[in-house]
Amino acid sequence: QSLSSMGLIQQRLGRYSEAVTLFKESLAIQEDIGDRTDIASTLNNLGSIYRVLEQYELASQHFSASLDTCHEIGNYFGLLTNLCNLAELYLAVRNLDEAEEMLNEALRSSRERGHKAFEAEARILLGLSHAMRGLPHGLEEVAEGIKMAETVGRKDSILIGRYYLGEIWRERGDIASARKNLESSLAMSQEIQ
Repeated sequence: QSLSSMGLIQQRLGRYSEAVTLFKESLAIQEDIGDRTDIASTLNNLGSIYRVLEQYELASQHFSASLDTCHEIGNYFGLLTNLCNLAELYLAVRNLDEAEEMLNEALRSSRERGHKAFEAEARILLGLSHAMRGLPHGLEEVAEGIKMAETVGRKDSILIGRYYLGEIWRERGDIASARKNLESSLAMSQEIQ
């Protein structure tokens, strides 16, 4: 547990090489003792680092392994986390079909269980995918997801949603709307830290 905690600290400090080393050491111990919940969490943490480092294949492998483990042990929270993480990874490499498949599953599962926070995040990312396809309702979907995130107090989803709205507006040439959303995202990021 302490190795994972130290890995998280290194990750938050941007010391990714050190974080990977700590998470891998932690994963070896978790596998030896058979702690599947912690294994899933550590795999997810490694996937997050590899995504930031743009090592997308490694990120996908770790998120997928975490997703499979969460599914096997019935870890609903981990399942939804990994579905959204995989979707965001697929969006980064513009594999919109795979992203939307993950997001539709996340939406279905979160609605079945009444988990509004994950529903908000999935709606934001699905709206982003639709906007990337050039569909006119993508922006509205992102905005609706942000409103839902605000209702449940999910600041990280609001931050991500505002960032993506800013990027969509930037790509569409509306610099004023892009700036408004990106500045809002930056301010919230600084507030959360």
